[in-house]
Amino acid sequence: MGFGHAVYRAEDPRGVVLRATAESLSTTLGAEAADLVTCAAGIESEIFVALAAWKPDQQIVTNVEFWSAHVIEQVSVGKIIRPSARYVGLEPLVSAPV
Repeated sequence: MGFGHAVYRAEDPRGVVLRATAESLSTTLGAEAADLVTCAAGIESEIFVALAAWKPDQQIVTNVEFWSAHVIEQVSVGKIIRPSARYVGLEPLVSAPV
């Protein structure tokens, strides 16, 4: 869900796919990969516990899958991706001098 994500009020569906893919690959790639998936799942659980203790009155969950997708993409292209944007909105209002 991330922090107050406007669309994913429950678990991010990308996380479901990423988790299932990691688990599937871990069975294919062997014990070392399985250990990494188990470690990642443990870290995720600890993060949930820490976040719940930090903000007990709020449901706060991690957005690991979002950032993992960025890392995977950046590793695949071999560089850090910095998105660029160009403002296409209205010109800023200019007030007359007083």
